Amino acid sequence: MNLDDLEKRMAYVALRHPPEDLQRAVLDRARTSHLHTAPHSASVAAPAFRLRDLFWPAPKAWGALAAAWVFILVLNWLNPMEPATESLSPDTSASSADREALVLQRQFYAELLDLNPRSSERQAPKGPGRPAPQPPRPQGSLRSSTAAC
Repeated sequence: MNLDDLEKRMAYVALRHPPEDLQRAVLDRARTSHLHTAPHSASVAAPAFRLRDLFWPAPKAWGALAAAWVFILVLNWLNPMEPATESLSPDTSASSADREALVLQRQFYAELLDLNPRSSERQAPKGPGRPAPQPPRPQGSLRSSTAAC
């Protein structure tokens, strides 16, 4: 008999009420068990039940997370961070050599990115194996040379 046959047969069966003795016994037992529990244990059990529901779907994952936190706390305890003494020094101004190096670096980047208009006026040094730099060709010249072919 498969599930469909069972469903068809159960559709025609009338539901019966449980016997009065069984119903009374179950209800009495439920009442007495509820009276025997202390009121404070129900309030304590409720959060524990909620925590169990939270941790139960993946107890290994929660355990691994707890182990990782313990590991991090142990590392922090073994190697406490010391404040940087250099940042606390009163002389925080940059020296003139540092400023000069920064200016040179900015000029170098400007030349590399061709942001400095004066860099186009200067010519690159011509060496024996270096050809003279050519000015950039217009963008459309490539298309016109391939169209003529």
